[in-house]
Amino acid sequence: MVVTGVADRLPEQLAHVVYLDAEVPEDGQSLFDLNGQDFRNEMEAWACSHGKGWLTSFGSADEMDEGERGWIADDHLRRWYVEKLAASPQPIETFRQPIRLLGSDPANKLSRTFFRFPVRGEAFEPLFAPIAERFRSHAGWAYLEIDTNHCGPLVAPKLVADALMSVTADTQRKELTS
Repeated sequence: MVVTGVADRLPEQLAHVVYLDAEVPEDGQSLFDLNGQDFRNEMEAWACSHGKGWLTSFGSADEMDEGERGWIADDHLRRWYVEKLAASPQPIETFRQPIRLLGSDPANKLSRTFFRFPVRGEAFEPLFAPIAERFRSHAGWAYLEIDTNHCGPLVAPKLVADALMSVTADTQRKELTS
């Protein structure tokens, strides 16, 4: 959400925007809009029962540990990750508030890349499949799939870093030839 807003407001200050298996909102959408009613219900219930009505989280470290087991096999890494998530509840309004895009880049001059991490991604398919379809053949967007799961930066850091470096190199080449 944040990078979409920054890219909308300050496109001239960015060379390239990269999304890693992430939500890409359209004007007026919130994270709740993108993630669906079940997600909204879970996050609002957590806020009411544990977050004084205004903070929310994906659950306790133990609850998240079970859910992440299929994506992060290394016990130590997985525990570190879920403890960071559990220790970082955030205001529920960050999920409710819709983004307001001004269309500051009407010619779509800012290049963008969407990386999809499809391995064992069934849980995210309803969210990311429509996003992926939007950008597979969209002018101004590069669409790439990396053979990893949604936790790719943690479980396959070299693979993700190499992909990011290739985008960086492509962006630099384009800047030098323009």
